[in-house]
Amino acid sequence: MITHSQVSTIIAEPITTNKSHRMTILFVADNIGGGGKERRMLELIKSLSKDPAYKIILISISDVGVGYDYMYDFPITIIESDREYKYTTKPFFIIKGAIQKYKPDIIHSWGSMCSVYMLPLLPFRKFKFINGIIADAPVHISWRHKNYLRGLITFFFSDVVLANSLAGIRSYGAPIEKTYCIYNGIDMNRFSNLPNKDQLKKELGIEQFSFVVGMVGAFHDRKDFDTFTQAAIRIVKDHKDACFLLIGEGKNRQAIEDTVPADARKNILFLGRRSDVEAINQVFDVGVLCTNSDVHGEGVSNSIIEYMSLQKPVLATEGGGTNEVIVDNENGFLVANKDVDGLTSKLLYLYNNPEIAKQMGLKALNTIHEKFMLNRMTAEFIAVYKGEKLPNRLYK
Repeated sequence: MITHSQVSTIIAEPITTNKSHRMTILFVADNIGGGGKERRMLELIKSLSKDPAYKIILISISDVGVGYDYMYDFPITIIESDREYKYTTKPFFIIKGAIQKYKPDIIHSWGSMCSVYMLPLLPFRKFKFINGIIADAPVHISWRHKNYLRGLITFFFSDVVLANSLAGIRSYGAPIEKTYCIYNGIDMNRFSNLPNKDQLKKELGIEQFSFVVGMVGAFHDRKDFDTFTQAAIRIVKDHKDACFLLIGEGKNRQAIEDTVPADARKNILFLGRRSDVEAINQVFDVGVLCTNSDVHGEGVSNSIIEYMSLQKPVLATEGGGTNEVIVDNENGFLVANKDVDGLTSKLLYLYNNPEIAKQMGLKALNTIHEKFMLNRMTAEFIAVYKGEKLPNRLYK
């Protein structure tokens, strides 16, 4: 069992080869929780760790629990730290010690707090510093926003700034001359050997429903489960063959669940946190991501590209990086912020037009193959590590 009461190092490294033939990359993350940014980082590390040309070290500066245990199977060095209190200097010394021990060629920061801890180490560095803190795209970002302030401070000292959406680059006002957009990439092997769809529906107790709509996300303010639930309540009132699945946990779950009337609860199911999200997604006829644009702007959502990878049409709140994934009325629909009427209307349209829904799903899958494959994402990160300029998507 891994303990987090003290710094712990888990070493499962590849066979050492001549340093001159390997690039050492130190990844630093605020945490390894269950978020999309962490999943994107781990998918990149998974790809890189298969290549003996790269030696990977991963530091997590906060213990909020590990959302992706599969990282312990990677042939990498993992250093986990418990950031015991808010203003501790402990992460700085952990990062400094790792630099002295491993002498990385690249340090790639994946969080705003760890980028700040890096600051004293940057003026006289011998490594390239990649700043990857931009993972969202707020519509209205205040100068008091903590990530915005941390970006302003750390961008100047960065060799390269990375984002996963053009909208994010615009939101943060990142320096054009050294900022690139690298879209999320997904490993399609995640969707092979999934359990039988019909059997899974039976296990979930939803085999009687012919139209299944799902939304995956955290029950926090940035995700708008309220709009999703209100649309679901309207639809199941007159369409008893429709079912809505809500997957995730968080502080708002109980309040949302309490809004569902008793006669709708057999059609609107709260499944909690699931480790088999890929399997659950396959039972959807439509995937939904409602975002509370008042407090959050999506970068590129992993939930959306996971739906699309399973050939599902997607309904999502317009704005941010979502507009770079969903082409309205082609591979899905964009709806306005907190627009219960609009979401209800579009869902009923797909309910009544299954062939159109199927064609949208095919276009969604094509979008994944064109823009969001893991090998493309990995190749673009490697190009940045090697000092090459990406040929496209630079915000101008």
